[in-house]
Amino acid sequence: MKKPKYRLFTILSVVFLILGILMTTVGGHFSTVLTVAMEGSTTDKETAEMTYADGLAMNVELEEEGLVLLKNENQTLPLSAGKVNVFGEHASNMVYNGSGSSAGNANGAVTIKEGLEEAGLEVNNDLWSYIEKNTTANNDTSVHEGNEVDISGYPINEMSVDLYTGDYSFEKLKEYSENAIVVIGRVGGEGQDLPRIGFGEDGTESYLELNENEKNLLKTLKEKGFKTTVLINSSYAMELGFIDQAEYGVEAAVWIGGPGIAGATAVGEALTGKINPSGRLVDTYAYDLTTQSTYYTSDYNYYYSAEDAAKIYGGFSNYSEGIYVGYRWYETADAEGYWNNISNEYGNGYDGVVQYPFGYGMSYTTFAQKITTAEEKDGVVNFEVEVTNTGDTYAGKDVIQLYCETPYTPGGTEKSKVVLCAFEKTALLQPGETGTYSLSVALEDIASYDETAADGNGAYVLDAGDYAFYLSENAHSWSAIDTQDAEKYFAYALDSQIVYDESNKRSSDEIVASNQFLDAENDIPKLSRANGFANAEETIFSEIEDIALEKTDTMYDLLINKSSEAGEYQGELLDNTTGADKKYTMDDMAGVPYDDEKWNEFVSQMSVEDMMTLIGTGGWSTAAIDSIGKAKTTDIDGPFGLSNFVQNELGNSESVCVSYCSEVVVASTWNKELVNRYGQTVGNEGNATGVSGWYAPGANLHRSSFSGRNPEYYSEDSYLSGVMCSNMVEGALSRGLYVYVKHFAFNDQEANRTNKENCWMSEQTAREIYLKPFEMAVKDGGATGLMASYMWFEGKWCGGNYNLMTNVVRKEWGFTGMIVTDNYCGTWMNPTKAIMAGTDLILSNASREVDASVASTDEGISAMKAACKNILYTISDAAGKREIAARAGFDWWRLTYIGTQIIFYGCAALFAVIAYIKYWKWLKNAVTVEVEENK
Repeated sequence: MKKPKYRLFTILSVVFLILGILMTTVGGHFSTVLTVAMEGSTTDKETAEMTYADGLAMNVELEEEGLVLLKNENQTLPLSAGKVNVFGEHASNMVYNGSGSSAGNANGAVTIKEGLEEAGLEVNNDLWSYIEKNTTANNDTSVHEGNEVDISGYPINEMSVDLYTGDYSFEKLKEYSENAIVVIGRVGGEGQDLPRIGFGEDGTESYLELNENEKNLLKTLKEKGFKTTVLINSSYAMELGFIDQAEYGVEAAVWIGGPGIAGATAVGEALTGKINPSGRLVDTYAYDLTTQSTYYTSDYNYYYSAEDAAKIYGGFSNYSEGIYVGYRWYETADAEGYWNNISNEYGNGYDGVVQYPFGYGMSYTTFAQKITTAEEKDGVVNFEVEVTNTGDTYAGKDVIQLYCETPYTPGGTEKSKVVLCAFEKTALLQPGETGTYSLSVALEDIASYDETAADGNGAYVLDAGDYAFYLSENAHSWSAIDTQDAEKYFAYALDSQIVYDESNKRSSDEIVASNQFLDAENDIPKLSRANGFANAEETIFSEIEDIALEKTDTMYDLLINKSSEAGEYQGELLDNTTGADKKYTMDDMAGVPYDDEKWNEFVSQMSVEDMMTLIGTGGWSTAAIDSIGKAKTTDIDGPFGLSNFVQNELGNSESVCVSYCSEVVVASTWNKELVNRYGQTVGNEGNATGVSGWYAPGANLHRSSFSGRNPEYYSEDSYLSGVMCSNMVEGALSRGLYVYVKHFAFNDQEANRTNKENCWMSEQTAREIYLKPFEMAVKDGGATGLMASYMWFEGKWCGGNYNLMTNVVRKEWGFTGMIVTDNYCGTWMNPTKAIMAGTDLILSNASREVDASVASTDEGISAMKAACKNILYTISDAAGKREIAARAGFDWWRLTYIGTQIIFYGCAALFAVIAYIKYWKWLKNAVTVEVEENK
């Protein structure tokens, strides 16, 4: 008897059924990612080629103005045309920007070798190849190209000096050239903070120090008589004391940050004098990073079960340093005498602690600055400043920095010794040329937030007394300025205190700012300036212990019982009409003001299902909604340009966009106009490639040098960050690219970020330091998009915090636009909780729906309508400025996806039917044979 054929068809049926289930599962879960990655091209190729070329030129210009000359002994720089030896792992394995959401494609990037050769230098090619062979063979170079890969371990693969033998001995290399360029780099990114203790087997404590091989290389170059120039290829503030130490022989040093794929061209130009360095540092560089006020407080801790210590409920970070972060700490501590007992190889007092103050930078020429006029009028202090290039050889640009000291009472509201309050980048000044520049400071912008003011309601306050302004070279210049020198110092006397309360709100606020975050303090220890920071040791220079929670504790209730609760709707109840007859389409809404009643009529055309789809399907796109004629739009990461990691990894190369330098380099330009043009350039790339929204820029702060995402953020300073971010936003929006300023808020560390990480701080700290850049992006830059962070604040997720997302952002600041979540990672990012708080769009690989039980209520419909209006307004507002509209229509990949499912399930059904028929035929034949055999 023949083998039964039904078994083959049964197997085929099962195989196709499994394929169909896999297609459904994978396609459903990753639908939004696949939509972005697999959609048909929206690229205008001719325009894209032009915008790509413009982008490369912009990348070079940003690096030209952002790189910082740190040291130049004996006029080592600029180098004359000639031969150079280039050393260092990161010479051939350059850190172009960062990793994670900002990942870019480094294919075709300009290497440091190419940059030097373009500038007219001859690079020792044999040495280059030898170092490349010995430092990258065991490396995953994609780390340094910015792709999201595992960077645990943070390898520093510098060659041992023992490998420099034979034709590559230092003696032979010196015969080629006595000029040595050493590239020292550090890389990091999303998902991890940098190692700060016990890092190296060679005794290196942290990743931001030199390791032994790097030290030995520099020492050997010194011993062999090379003239050494060091390039710091890091967006993280490293410990650079070796630059000052004679044993390492560093004669010149340039900070180049993460230069982007074309920035090495600018590095070559700077080293050869084709351009004059004009960047200024945007972080304080300390000799020893353990002196940072955040060294201990920025590490993460856990809430764990009192019954089972292995059971983790969440995490926390105490911002005990308060407003004293970065230069605000170092400068105020100096003013209070905190460093007086310091004496070491670098110097005494402050000089033994800080190597490069915030705002530091050198030039190949010299400048003189002076205040020519200063006066207060109508609450604004106006200055005219003259800047003269006093050199006789090089043209150059200078940075005017104005710092303010506000009246401080010991034991009163905490205040920094000085804060940056205005700045300008000069034009290119020829030797002997003078330029005049205007700066202004609104007094309300330098008011301090006092939680006890306005009868305990909290308010911004200007205390009576002298407001001193210092025309400075950097944040530490105040210490050397004579208060009698009218060319460097101006004081404005405020006779009586001004409280910005209900009867006198700040002009930039929609409603008066008042206490919203008193639950955020949580009785943490708080650093105080009183008595010369007498409580520093107990508040910021001691280890923080994890906390055991009982099930009766409030934090247990917040972290476990209430973390996924929907929350209550606190907004205005809207008309509950849904699915109304079509009256308007998205095209009709272009230019319609946010407060126009037409928006409510428009949103009422959407069904409940439409609203749930729009709100819940926001991963790298916004959904098409037929009932209102809305096309799908594409949103792209990240902070270094429209270099989306999904498209890169799946090989979709039709969106051709530049991977720019790190945001740290952008801020280091101190050039508002340039950064605005940078935003315009990225906006033009969006137009050319069909991109509508941009998950950028990043506006969190460099709270710690070890924070993994520092390359995506501008600076340690809230004001400088806010100015840069505002200009970036304004530029991009002017070209019709809406942005999501991220990560709102307090995403100042990466470790533990998705584990319910609670940030505890005073309201003054939150408002003056960490919310300030976002506030400026909204008020000054006109931002219509924000991205909510993973962080928790006041014991609840930021995206579900009504006080933060609505009371402050929308009511106080006047924000009109949409807020998207960060990538969905748990039920505590409940979509219903989000829209109840004022967050509008869920960034997720799959659709995340509002709770059906809530969606059917008047409150739920009102919350969904408000969210949909915010989303649609943002898109419509930007579309009016866009040169190339987002493509409408059906996604070809989705048609293929559905068709493939039909084929798989159809084949499974067909083969099942055939198997069934074959089985019965076989069974019938088997019975017949058996009967005949029994006869």
